[in-house]
Amino acid sequence: MEQCPDCPPLGRAPVQVQYLHDHYPDATYLHRPYTGRSGYTRSGYGSRLPTDYMVRIGKRLHRIRVMCWSNAGTAYVRVGGRRLIFQQHRHREEV
Repeated sequence: MEQCPDCPPLGRAPVQVQYLHDHYPDATYLHRPYTGRSGYTRSGYGSRLPTDYMVRIGKRLHRIRVMCWSNAGTAYVRVGGRRLIFQQHRHREEV
């Protein structure tokens, strides 16, 4: 069986999971309601659903988004073109 030239090599995952905590261990999160109108879908499923939370990395705030398919959601933040998975138990909440 021949492999497609555009596909990753057999036996290797095409995407490596990267966690926010591994790149930014001092990042904190805070509640900041989303007031925009875009991003929501009629079905409630999608890959860029906004949440009411943001992550502070240095002085900049990044919106936490959720990929939600088949009733399972994964929270993530886009930083420098990378999608970093957000794990709430690893970060401190700002008060």
